[in-house]
Amino acid sequence: MENPANTDKKRIQPFTIRWNEKLGRKECPYMRRWVFNFYLFSIRIHQWYRSDDVRYKHNHAFNFITIVLKGNYLDVQDETTDFLTAGSVRYRKADHTHFVGWPAYGTITLLFCGPKIQNWGFFVNNKLMRPLRFFSRYGHPPCDSQ
Repeated sequence: MENPANTDKKRIQPFTIRWNEKLGRKECPYMRRWVFNFYLFSIRIHQWYRSDDVRYKHNHAFNFITIVLKGNYLDVQDETTDFLTAGSVRYRKADHTHFVGWPAYGTITLLFCGPKIQNWGFFVNNKLMRPLRFFSRYGHPPCDSQ
């Protein structure tokens, strides 16, 4: 049996670029992203077209700083909502549970992300459901719902 530590090392790549990825449905992605992964940290650019999945909140795999370069959006959490506009800067811990709500079309954010410290996913009935399982079960929301 292969050592799990060796398996994890195979998944970690010292430098990768993911360019202009569309997230969501092909016919109506909710955002595009560009990712520059430098092993212990990454830099990400997100261009938002509509809300991410508002059915359930999600966490993140890493702590991060987000800067709104253009536009605005609501960071909807359990107890509060934070309205971020161009120039807003926020530090978020990996366990920050939220969804990005109702961004102005074309909102652009820049993220500086630390190393992975936990698994991320959606909280369904207060239990973490990993993204592949979540989307296999629930699919992406219809284009007109967000």
